[in-house]
Amino acid sequence: LYLSDKELQAGTTLWSSQPGRKKIIVSTGAGFPEKCWPVDKFKKLAEKLADRDDTELLFLGSKKDEADGEALANAIPRLLNLAGRTTLRETIAAVSCADLVVCNTTMFMHVAAAFEVPTLVMLGPWYDSAQLHRDQWGHPCCTILGPETAQGRDRLATVQDAFEHCVQILGQATQVS
Repeated sequence: LYLSDKELQAGTTLWSSQPGRKKIIVSTGAGFPEKCWPVDKFKKLAEKLADRDDTELLFLGSKKDEADGEALANAIPRLLNLAGRTTLRETIAAVSCADLVVCNTTMFMHVAAAFEVPTLVMLGPWYDSAQLHRDQWGHPCCTILGPETAQGRDRLATVQDAFEHCVQILGQATQVS
């Protein structure tokens, strides 16, 4: 992916620019519902991330994700919902500036990979193996959580599992705000 300097700069304007804050993108969209980690779990995770003093949360997605974004923004005043309000290139520019992306298995994980942004990908019930998904689609900065049915774990990742991974990733984030 290539963005011009002007587009990259525009991506930074979507963030508040408060020094020291970790910039986190949350996105709940995916191609069909079975691919998705439940929205209520994203909400609980975003609440836990917003409780930290060092985070800034941005919700991105398409027009069909607007309702999820509004639900999260209503519950979490520190979360800015831009779902359906940015162009694809603006969305990509915002991802390029992030310290962490939390999403389902969507284009967000691929865009984050292109810019080497740490990503936590949450798998829904349609998937049998987070490891197989990582082998096919993952990148070095990507953590994928979900079922491993061959190992007897057919449950979705918990909010606490996801939060612990986010804390670990944020502790390793090196981008300057």
